[in-house]
Amino acid sequence: MSNYRKNVGKTFEFEGDTIKVIAAPMKRKEALMMVPYMTKGEDGEVKLRFEDQMAILDIGADVLPKCIKTFEGLRDADGEQITFDEAVSEFYFMSLISEILQFVLNISSTDKDDEKKSEEPLENSMEVLPVTDSLNSAG
Repeated sequence: MSNYRKNVGKTFEFEGDTIKVIAAPMKRKEALMMVPYMTKGEDGEVKLRFEDQMAILDIGADVLPKCIKTFEGLRDADGEQITFDEAVSEFYFMSLISEILQFVLNISSTDKDDEKKSEEPLENSMEVLPVTDSLNSAG
């Protein structure tokens, strides 16, 4: 049986907000656009090269909306929900988008170690989905 999952969930913390994300792996075309900026870490996880961060985030802004199925919990200073499209277009959220992009790259990779995954409940109509640890490449 393959390790492929159509949707994977993870929560992220950003300035006191807990953001719940459900994402699908990248399609071949999108993943190939990221290859020049990727490397493998010692832990086997796909990592993004820090020195290419701005180029990566520019490509990610085009790729990620195709992968993100659910994005909940990010609010502005007035308590209004911020959509994923708003977050990905604002420079203010660069570190959060970088973490989400790292997460999507890792769920898209075939070299994942299933034992590194854990399960995290997401409150919606979908089943409990496995998650992976994300790496903050924003520094």
